[in-house]
Amino acid sequence: MQTSTNWNVLIQGFLSLIWCQESINPKNQGKQVVELLSEFRAKNEGINPLNIGSMLSAAYLCFMYPQQSEFKKMDFSAVDVSHFNVVQGSSADSKYICRRIRNSLAHARFEITDNGFVFYDVRPDGSDEFKAEIKIEFFGDFLNNFFFEAKSQHFHRGVA
Repeated sequence: MQTSTNWNVLIQGFLSLIWCQESINPKNQGKQVVELLSEFRAKNEGINPLNIGSMLSAAYLCFMYPQQSEFKKMDFSAVDVSHFNVVQGSSADSKYICRRIRNSLAHARFEITDNGFVFYDVRPDGSDEFKAEIKIEFFGDFLNNFFFEAKSQHFHRGVA
């Protein structure tokens, strides 16, 4: 498990926000996307706007920003968790896995590997250990699935 800040991930995530800012800058309105991307990569050591840092930012936004009470209201049955490889703990259902991912993010118990993410969770007394792995490309799909399901449920509850 990662024990210190991975500054590369932090930098990539923030550069994703810079990309958004540059994309809407009026001085760039006449440029094509391919030109903007080329300039962005040239200024930023070849980093793409969608990267591991932007994915982690999205994970925090989806899982950590909602209050626990809102998170508990959600029906997770439509959230696809089939690409998670649960190494330790139960793979009982999507609600269980989403709750454990939320805890992992909340306590910074995860690592980013060359292939993807590894999430860890454990109770304060050291029991009920959980470890799940997912490849990077599948984690992006999982985040999109989670986001759109949460959005749909929010608006179907009549909350604006």
